[in-house]
Amino acid sequence: MHELGVISNLVETTERIALRNGVHKIGYIKLDVGEVSGVVSSYMKTLWGMGTKGTLLEGAELIINDVPAIVECLDCGEQFSLMKSADENHDKPQCPKCSSKSFSLVDEHCKEVMIMELGAED
Repeated sequence: MHELGVISNLVETTERIALRNGVHKIGYIKLDVGEVSGVVSSYMKTLWGMGTKGTLLEGAELIINDVPAIVECLDCGEQFSLMKSADENHDKPQCPKCSSKSFSLVDEHCKEVMIMELGAED
């Protein structure tokens, strides 16, 4: 479970930003978590308290926006959810329109975990 390592990295990055801006306590953090980033949102939420204990983020609300992996079929141009197709087709995604197995990601953002917003406490 590498989510704890991701939290540790978020804490490090956030503390650096906060201290540079004279912030001593973070009230919330908003993240975009890509569906194919390898990070499981529910694990992040479960481990959040443990991973932020004793830091500027201790007690901060964790708000996660899950970013879906949308792909485009290279044969017919249909756009569809990669993970939904994988679930429906026994981990072998394919285009729902033409059954092609050739597709590319529409937006690479679904591969990342990004801090979108930080909220400072008084």
